[in-house]
Amino acid sequence: MDFKTLNKSNQFHYTMPENAEFKNLKELNPDYVYILVTVHMNTKGKFGTYPIGGVVCENTGEVNWVSFPSHLNDVFNAIISNEDFVAGVNDDKCKFRVKSFHSKKYNRTGYGIEFL
Repeated sequence: MDFKTLNKSNQFHYTMPENAEFKNLKELNPDYVYILVTVHMNTKGKFGTYPIGGVVCENTGEVNWVSFPSHLNDVFNAIISNEDFVAGVNDDKCKFRVKSFHSKKYNRTGYGIEFL
């Protein structure tokens, strides 16, 4: 048994710049393609756990932290726990667009992502 596997380490190679701004999906351009370069789960959020990812806009090169909605927790947990997905993120292969939808439950516009 290798207890070293219990040490926390960043499995993603990209280092976010210190001046990267925080945004949510609503603030991203739905016409642009974004590259997910790092991700972790924020377990100390006011409304529970939700994913935070570092993204680079393929169209502009802008780098931002993005707070993803908690309905994407399963998706981002799958990325974090799968070696092939982690390797894809590290190789800049995890690309997405922002998609909006109407929530009947809350009678408002919600946001998600579509992987490319």
